[in-house]
Amino acid sequence: MASYLLRRLFLMVLTMMGIIVVSFLVMRLAPGDPAELKYGGAEQAAAGINSERGTEAAITRFREKFKFDQPLYIQFGYFLKRLATGDLIFFQREVPIWGELWDALKVTMLLNLFVFVLIYSLSIPAGIWSAAHPYSRSDTVLTITLFLLYSLPSFWVAELMRMAVMSEWWTQVGVTPPILPILGLKSSNYMALSPTGRFLDYLQHIILPVSCMTYGGLAYISRQMRAGMLEVIRQDYIRTAEAKGCSKTRVILVHALRNSLFPIITLLASLLPFLVGGSVIIEYIFNIPGMGKLSYECILRREYDFVMATLILSAVLTLVGILISDVLYVLVNPRVSFESER
Repeated sequence: MASYLLRRLFLMVLTMMGIIVVSFLVMRLAPGDPAELKYGGAEQAAAGINSERGTEAAITRFREKFKFDQPLYIQFGYFLKRLATGDLIFFQREVPIWGELWDALKVTMLLNLFVFVLIYSLSIPAGIWSAAHPYSRSDTVLTITLFLLYSLPSFWVAELMRMAVMSEWWTQVGVTPPILPILGLKSSNYMALSPTGRFLDYLQHIILPVSCMTYGGLAYISRQMRAGMLEVIRQDYIRTAEAKGCSKTRVILVHALRNSLFPIITLLASLLPFLVGGSVIIEYIFNIPGMGKLSYECILRREYDFVMATLILSAVLTLVGILISDVLYVLVNPRVSFESER
């Protein structure tokens, strides 16, 4: 196992270098740069530059300071040096990225932890139930419902939820409207609340965004769980267990469940980056100050350092997720060994 992990870690380092190179080239080859945004229009006036010659001089100084006037390989070496020392900044304000990155990361990770718990706690039992009762009326209803949910765009559902909360229909029919905030994650009096009150206030704010971020993953993972379970329960050892008199519940939960978890474990590699990437659309609609919203704003402002830090963090989580998946394969199914992964 130790030699396998060392080999995989070495490959992860090589893969990370490739990802950093490709991401750097994509960012640098995109049109525009931070200098033009920093010293153009209103930014030019705020900086006290009131002439075209002064603007050009400021842009030149800025590009020389951050090596934007150098060839790409020199820019890349300069970026690697600053990455190694943690000296990454917002170019527009020339301040470190780490404070705002950490604040946004905490918001996104906490929000997505709720999403993941809901997705897995609902999708795995739903997939097991569908596989245990294939082609029954309950399976048909559940399948149709989940496919309908999966086909609904999250931004459309988010807008419908916002409109439903703000609708005057509630008062017209004499019903008290649901008290669900539609913007942000905290009320204006959040700091004056007790710890319990803060927790309840936070839960109240995340009901709508978490619902929008959950239903798509719930539908997809439950279908994967159903497919994996159906494949396993057709195996010979399952029929042998049934022939020995094992109850259907024991056959499903004891003999079939572990091997049917392979598709779910595989999805772990793609779900981990979502912890830091967030959802740009949902965060914008509900004005959530998370990684998705901040990353999008930084792309528009050509904040190369922040975008690169986000891409690197997502890539690391993806590679770690793949490694964890491989290790879990062995733990879930003893027939799989690290030797077979070579």
